[in-house]
Amino acid sequence: GVKQGAIQIDTANGALTAERCAFFDNIAISDNDEDSLAAGGSLISRGGAIASEGRVVASDCRFVNNTAFFGGAIFAASVSTTACNFTGNAAKGRGGDIVTAQLRMDKAIVRDSSAGTRGGSMWLTRDISESGSIAKTRATIISSQFFDTRA
Repeated sequence: GVKQGAIQIDTANGALTAERCAFFDNIAISDNDEDSLAAGGSLISRGGAIASEGRVVASDCRFVNNTAFFGGAIFAASVSTTACNFTGNAAKGRGGDIVTAQLRMDKAIVRDSSAGTRGGSMWLTRDISESGSIAKTRATIISSQFFDTRA
């Protein structure tokens, strides 16, 4: 089975606001990430720190050494961050730090992120929720710094 990280929200209408929080060493794992990916991905681990089919808003938070198959730190339909630090997060598949359809990132510092296939720091995709809702992909990144990210 799948074991998600620190926080999981299973509804597209759900929302999470995190202010001045720290997420360290959280892991989302699945007994069969590789097998599930080959079968279409319904049981893949997502969001080492936060997994949500809805919106995630983080302000002045730290995401450090979180791990998942998709979205090492955050996997959500919509992500907005202000003054957050992402350090050492890793995804075995895509998006070392974040997998989302809609991103707004302001004043972030991102370092040492990695992904096994694509998007060393971020992977933007159009279909996030398991309910199959389609979101228009868009990203805005302002006054942010990226160091040593790799895929």
